[in-house]
Amino acid sequence: MAIIPLLMVGLMLLSSSESFAKDKKSKKVKQEKMTYNEYINEYGHDKTSLTLINLFFDKRDNAGIGQMSFLPVSSTIAIVYPPVGVGLVAISCPLFVSGLITRNNYSHKKLIKTLEEYKINKTLPTKLEKKVNQIHIIEKEIFDMDMEDARFASLKQIKD
Repeated sequence: MAIIPLLMVGLMLLSSSESFAKDKKSKKVKQEKMTYNEYINEYGHDKTSLTLINLFFDKRDNAGIGQMSFLPVSSTIAIVYPPVGVGLVAISCPLFVSGLITRNNYSHKKLIKTLEEYKINKTLPTKLEKKVNQIHIIEKEIFDMDMEDARFASLKQIKD
């Protein structure tokens, strides 16, 4: 029964390993390994591009990795204390798969493709456009609240 968690950990290590990745010297592959700051410097020329970069990195790093991180912990617990660990592994496996799907949906390759498409045509896929618009609305509301707080503070300061 303890073999299942070990197989899942092995699968996780194989799926995240860069040893299976193609090593081409082309510019596209180099761009796929760009850092957040490199994306900002190369593509972050307007609000929508910045929002896309932030959205992809947030989903990929926080949601994807966060969901995937439970399986190694639960597998370790399954090895040490099987009655509890097996249940945790059963719960963690779907989360792990969900994390893999999230990381695939928000991959560097798709980010580059989306940014290039937006740069050329100024269009986004429908789902991404809705998410970006929601983020812009939330950011505007936060900005408006901050401005209101600043006005209130300045009025209070004048009063005193």
